[in-house]
This record gives sequence, structure tokens and C-alpha cells, in this order.
Amino acid sequence: MGWRMGSAAFDIVQSFSSNRFFWRMVWLTLGVKLALAWLLPFTGDEAYFVVWGNNLDYGYYDHPGMTGWWIWVTLLIDQSPLIIRLPAIVGPILIALLMRGFLRRVDQKTANLAAVLFLLSPLNVLNVLMTTDTPIFILSLISGWFVWRAERGASKVNYLLAGLFLGAAFFSKYFAVLLGLSYAVYFLFRRRPNIAGLGLVFLGVIPWATLNIVWLYHHCWTNIVFNIYNRNENTGFSLDGVGLLAASIVLLLGPGIVFFLLRRRSKADRRPWPEVWTRLRRRKLDLFAICFVLPQLVFLLVSLSNTVGLHWLLSFYPFAFPVLAVVFGTAGLVRLVKWTGIYTFTLTLLIFTLLLVPRHWASFHDSYDSVAMGTRPDRVLEEMMDQAPGAFLATSSYAKSALLEFHAREHVLVVGPSYHHARQDDMVTDFRLLEGQSIAIVTADLEEELFTFEPWFDEHRVELIEIEGAKFGIFIGEGFRYNDYRELVLRPVAENYYTLPDWLKRFSGSCYFCEKYDLCEE
Repeated sequence: MGWRMGSAAFDIVQSFSSNRFFWRMVWLTLGVKLALAWLLPFTGDEAYFVVWGNNLDYGYYDHPGMTGWWIWVTLLIDQSPLIIRLPAIVGPILIALLMRGFLRRVDQKTANLAAVLFLLSPLNVLNVLMTTDTPIFILSLISGWFVWRAERGASKVNYLLAGLFLGAAFFSKYFAVLLGLSYAVYFLFRRRPNIAGLGLVFLGVIPWATLNIVWLYHHCWTNIVFNIYNRNENTGFSLDGVGLLAASIVLLLGPGIVFFLLRRRSKADRRPWPEVWTRLRRRKLDLFAICFVLPQLVFLLVSLSNTVGLHWLLSFYPFAFPVLAVVFGTAGLVRLVKWTGIYTFTLTLLIFTLLLVPRHWASFHDSYDSVAMGTRPDRVLEEMMDQAPGAFLATSSYAKSALLEFHAREHVLVVGPSYHHARQDDMVTDFRLLEGQSIAIVTADLEEELFTFEPWFDEHRVELIEIEGAKFGIFIGEGFRYNDYRELVLRPVAENYYTLPDWLKRFSGSCYFCEKYDLCEE
């Protein structure tokens, strides 16, 4: 009896760790991702990043330029959501292939199991939206791979290549700084510090950092002001953020992995931690452990005073899977593959179910207007154009304007003070040129916003429309008053979102917003 059970367990391990099973999982997860990407409505955030791609630059209001560049390339192929999402669909699968490739130098079965575990994780299957997290997610692990190659005796050029990819990740999102910090800890805090290797890595970062600094110098340092100051104004000590961070870790890794990491070692087929660390160091995979754990510790500190977004964590999680391949034996990895697959595909089935549920079932929810606009932007645009032919189209939301712009294939303005997030339209729109023009503004909060819009125009009228049960108002203003708008909206915007801290003012070259509207010296 025991012999049969052992034989069955051996057969399962052989099956799950085979090359055939790996490639089946590649094609299965690719098919699921394509279906998800086809069915999921295009989001306001994605549409906002398409605005970046349509206004190609080496920097944008919120972040450096890499995401805009990637989207610009997809737009050369086609402007359909599926094509725009291709980097998010294919990128994580390429990471799995890379992971499998370098882990095969350690053990072929382990390599297949670790790569399958990653393929079946939410980090791959549910990762289909094209956002600023897509490039950094892909580029970070490639950077780590080059460091690992150099550490295992490959050419020192790999350190420089690691730096170039680290810089490219930084040019996607500033969270790549934590990856650089992880490298510094790895290189410096060991028996023989590798200062030369660290120097080559950071030499590769310099071109990207320089490009970003040059752009910031001529653009009000908006990335710095937004990411460090404006978005952190209302922070304060709270333990709620720690709980949310813990929930995010479970959601991203999966409850199965977390459970077996915490379970008693003998029942989880998990190696003793001292042995794990010895094996990691011998294979130079301690690099990946540091690149995963150190950012989590930083986010733990941040969570004491701020909410850590789920997407903040994404780019560091691929580093966990080569480490898991060492922590668990083959039987343990097979168990993780099973439970992770069940978890991820349960989530996927839930998402598919929600996508197939009639939208009007959500009409009771306060945000149903966003659902209606997101799923039927064509109807909203048709009503706006019918009610106000020849008028400039606008909303008071950056996400909604971007979404309508994506479907209209023409610029949709953002009016009003809006928020500190996503102010790219400040660079695109020049309100001076709209003096005396007509503007049609669609809103779901007409009663609240009516009195805000009125002072900007000589006269106005209001039309009420209904899209799939959601009620909207179209405020049609005629005779736009630029000077009034400048005082009521643009001046407070300049004060709230474009005022530099004193220490940064001395390093500022120019500010497009303040100079455009003559608000610099006031």
C-alpha cells in the first residue's frame, strides 16, 4: 500500500515537473488571459495612459516616459484594447520562460515547477491591464537576472546590462529605487563586498536618471511633487495599512503559498530555514530573496502611515518564485502548484461570471454611472455630439475624459480643479485658446457641479440623458470666459499642484503650467 502511494506521488511529481506540462500551462494561461483581455472593458486608467502614447514625450505628469513609449508602439499596430494590452498579456509569460531558463541551471524539475507556479499565480493570469506597472514588472526581473548571471561568473558586462534595465524600470516607476536599494544591500553587506559590481550597475542607471532629471527640470518637477508631496498630504499613523498590506500579500502570492510557508515544516515539505539560506547563497539566489523581502519591509514601514496600493508591490513578486523553488522540495512545489491553480482559477471564474452578469444588476451602486460610461462610452459621445454639435467635449474627471477621448479619437478636455492625480491634460489643453467657445461637459453629479460650471460661461443650458439606467447631465456652456476660469480654477490649481518646496525652487528651470497662464510670479 505504501509502495503504491509512493509510486503515485512520484508519478504526480514527474507529470507536474515535465516540459510537456509546462508548455500546456503556457498555452492555457495565455488563452485565459486573451479571453479576459477581450472581455474586460477598457479602463479609465488605461485610456489615460493612451493619452501619453498619443502625446509621445520622455516624461509625463505622474511618471517618467517608459509606459507612454510602450503604448506608443502598440498604437502603431492598432488602437484596439487587445493590442494595447499585449505587453501585459505576454510579458509575464516571458518572465516565466526566463525564470525557467535560469533555474534549469540549478535543477530542471525545480525550474519547471517554479515556472508553472508563477504561470498559475494571479501575477500572470489576472495581469491583463496595460498600466505603469507593466514595464517595471517585466524590466525588474530582467535586471535581476543579469546581476545573477554576473554573480555566477558570466561577463562583468552583465552588471552594466542589469543597470540599464534597472534604469529602464526606474523610467517606468520610481519604485525601482527599492530594487536598487536591494542590490546595494546584496553587494555591500556580505563577507566580500562587491563595490565594483555595484558601481557598474549604477553606471547603467545614469543615462535613464539623467533623462528623467532633464525632463523634470523643464516641467515643474511634477513627478517629484506628485509622488512625494501631493499624494502624501493626508498621511498619519494607523495600523489599518498593515492589515491591508498583509491582505495584499495573501492576495498576490495566494493563500496556499502563505499557508504552507507558515505551516509546520514536516507537513509542508519545507526545508529548514538555515538550510534554505545556505542553498540560496550557494546558487546566488539570495539576491532574489533580498530583492523580494527588503521592499516588503519598506512597504511595512510605509503602511504605518499610508495605504500601500496593491499595485505598488507587483514588480517585486516575481523574485519570490525562484526562492520558493529552494524553500520547498519537489513534492511541496507540486502541492503549491495545485492550490495556487485552484485559487487563481476560482478568482478567474468569478471575474468571468461578473463580466457576463447583466450590467443593470449593478444599477443600485453609487458608482454605476462610471460602469455605464465605461461600458457604453459610444452612447455618451453620441448624446454629447447630438446635443451640442460643434462644441468642445469635456468632463471634470481625468479618467472619464481619457476614456471618452479613446473612443472618440479626438481630444476631450478636463475642466475644473479635479485632483492631484493624472493631470496630463494640463500639458495638452490651453484654455486661453478657448475664449468665447462652446464646451459640452458631461457629468453624473450635475446638481453638485452646476454652480461650479456656471461662472465660466456667458450663458448655458442643461440636457438630461440616460444611458442603460444611469442618469447624466450635459452642461452646454456658450461663451467661455477665460479670465474668470483663470482666477476661479487655474490659479488654485497652480497653488495646490504646481508650487514647489523651497529647496526645489532653486533647481527648477521652467514650469509649463504657470508660464502658460502667467501665474509664476503671483
